[in-house]
Amino acid sequence: MNTAVTRVAELVAPGFTGGFSIPICFALMITGPALIILATYTWVSDGLRGKALSTEGV
Repeated sequence: MNTAVTRVAELVAPGFTGGFSIPICFALMITGPALIILATYTWVSDGLRGKALSTEGV
């Protein structure tokens, strides 16, 4: 399997044969929803405090 991540790794480290795209994809799958949840929490909590503009948090 020759993914874009593997191609970039081959350019950086010639002879690279490892497959690390699965851990990277898994990390992105966890990070994306976590940021959405954190941003929504910040938005809702600032709204409940009566702030019109959120200047802190995510």
